[in-house]
Amino acid sequence: HGHAAERQREYAGERSAMVLAGDIDLRIFPANWVHGFAVERQTDAGVRRSLQFFDAAGDAVHKIHLRPASEVDAYDRLVASFRSPDQMPRVGSLAPRPAPEGDGDMAPDGETVRAELRDRWQGMTDVHQFFGILQSLKLRRHEALGIVGEDLAWRVDRDAVSALMHHAAEGEIPIMCFVGNRGCIQIHSGPVRNIRNVGPWINVMDARADGHTQAWMLEAGTPNTLLRRGLTRTILTVGTEVQVRGYQSKDKICDPICRGSGRDITFPDGTSLFMGSSGTGAPRDGADASDPPR
Repeated sequence: HGHAAERQREYAGERSAMVLAGDIDLRIFPANWVHGFAVERQTDAGVRRSLQFFDAAGDAVHKIHLRPASEVDAYDRLVASFRSPDQMPRVGSLAPRPAPEGDGDMAPDGETVRAELRDRWQGMTDVHQFFGILQSLKLRRHEALGIVGEDLAWRVDRDAVSALMHHAAEGEIPIMCFVGNRGCIQIHSGPVRNIRNVGPWINVMDARADGHTQAWMLEAGTPNTLLRRGLTRTILTVGTEVQVRGYQSKDKICDPICRGSGRDITFPDGTSLFMGSSGTGAPRDGADASDPPR
């Protein structure tokens, strides 16, 4: 699951860490972060940089991709400080993948555990209390779901998750969604609005959940004006990653598409061009060379 966000607070413990970033939180378990790579890939839009982490079996744990506004110098310093002296093009032997959890058989004292689990389950006032119950009763999550009783937890069809997400989007129902693996759990909170099923994947296409998928229609100057300023088809090709500064339309409606007035456009090499129309009433900020002096 992809999410564009800036971290706001982080907390580190002996065996886990937590990152808070508004509508997404991360729970990190460093013991499962075994292999790490700084990846730089040349594209038509410039160099794409990322930090990618994997567990002992080689499965992806977490990936962090830089955005156009990210501080590349800070990224370079971070990579240099953690660079491994071993840069051979191999990882070595990978550990076998852990077996998936099963429902398991109940222990001899299982009825006692089941009774306590049911009692504490029905006394929960917050979903986060569930993990503490599992720890104190020494149960795995699947074991707890399997023994608690069908009046409290029951199996659903595989299509139920897709149906739930579509229902939440249609009703604009805020949800809390846990997506994760053994090394990192992402917790998304809030409404979802645009759900698309692509192959085996359920994709949340909201701007808040995936920062590069929200579509905008931006008003600019006339074609001749843009040509004179150097904004041509040869430098603005499909797939070019740019930053546009502008102003959202007054109605602030983003259905089916967000609308705004573009002010200036910045390319991956740092080149910036004024793309707006003169005399629109936008604040005078020096971007338009034709603005009269203050």
